[in-house]
Amino acid sequence: MVVNREVQESVKRKSRAFKDWRVRQAQREEEQYREEEKDSRRKVGIGIGKAIEQLNERLRTKEGEKDIYKISKLKKKQKQDLSQLVVIRDRDGNILHRDDDIKRIWRKYYDQLLNTENEKKEQKEAQRVEGPVVEI
Repeated sequence: MVVNREVQESVKRKSRAFKDWRVRQAQREEEQYREEEKDSRRKVGIGIGKAIEQLNERLRTKEGEKDIYKISKLKKKQKQDLSQLVVIRDRDGNILHRDDDIKRIWRKYYDQLLNTENEKKEQKEAQRVEGPVVEI
């Protein structure tokens, strides 16, 4: 967001008024802080509105159409949770962290696991036990 000088000064005045109010604990300083806070919120809101208007105007241009894809890609990356970052190694010991590489490795692993025949061991015939089973 492009912040103009007027918004920056308003926020600084609000910050100074807050510090004065906390130090002096006077009614007059509290009223001054509340006024500066209202003014600051209003100016920040106007600044955000202007920034959104400028962005919308830019998105309507030919270069803006390309920016739409960049913005959506950026938003997708921002939504990814970094605490859930998955890193695995392939058979050669290379570290993989991209989603498509990890999916490919898991696909190979499960394909091999589920589509191979297991060797079956021959079982010996056991002797039959006749009569009631003795309780232990």
